[in-house]
Parts: sequence; C-alpha cells; structure tokens
Amino acid sequence: MVDNGVFRSGFPDSANFSFLQSLGLSSIIYLCPEPYPEANSEFLKANDIQLFQFGIDGCKEPFVNIPEETIREA
Repeated sequence: MVDNGVFRSGFPDSANFSFLQSLGLSSIIYLCPEPYPEANSEFLKANDIQLFQFGIDGCKEPFVNIPEETIREA
C-alpha cells in the first residue's frame, strides 16, 4: 500500500482477479502504451473499476507530465 486506499502492483492477470476484488478498487492507472488486455478490461467492467491509461514508454527521459487533476480524478 502506497497510502491509505492507494496500491501499487505489477501487471495483474486472471490469477490475481480475486485478490483485486478484495481491495474494493474504484480505478486503475495503467502506464503502458500497449492496449489493455481484453480479459482484464472485462474484469474491470464487471467490477465497476475505471481504467485510466497513460502510455509511458520504458525510458525515464524525457519526463512525461500527467496533469495533476487527472491523477486526482483517478
């Protein structure tokens, strides 16, 4: 847990879905540029979890600015 109600993880697959349900998530921030997998999208839809995707390439430079309001909304 990063902060109260804020979690950080690696990329989930179907084996992780029951654990994710137990967290009561309302949103997921996905930082990869690739399309979100269909099975994961279906899981989010079935559990009323909103996806926010910010496709950031693997390099750390140059920095990518994500608007603060967008992050707060997520």
